[in-house]
Amino acid sequence: MTEPDQHHDSPIQLPAEAERSLRRATGHTLTSFALLRRALREHVETERKQSSLVEIEIELRALVARTRLGMPTASTNAGSQGNLSEHLMEWTETFFRAPRDRA
Repeated sequence: MTEPDQHHDSPIQLPAEAERSLRRATGHTLTSFALLRRALREHVETERKQSSLVEIEIELRALVARTRLGMPTASTNAGSQGNLSEHLMEWTETFFRAPRDRA
């Protein structure tokens, strides 16, 4: 005989579980976003020594396109991906135009 699952024996309170789930998802998303921005900044600072802004943007657009191809169709959201692409391009220009001695 199997032992009863404690999670199914007592009701899960939706407000508390929703809050926990949203906090975890939001925290993970913000962390990923911050790490992406940092990696982009470091990439642009390295690449601007040998490439133009246009060349860097073309490379990033190709990277985004390759990434989209590897994503399952059900998980793609053109709107949010478009927004992320726009942010990447805005950040790229900002980082490219920043003073070169900036860390």
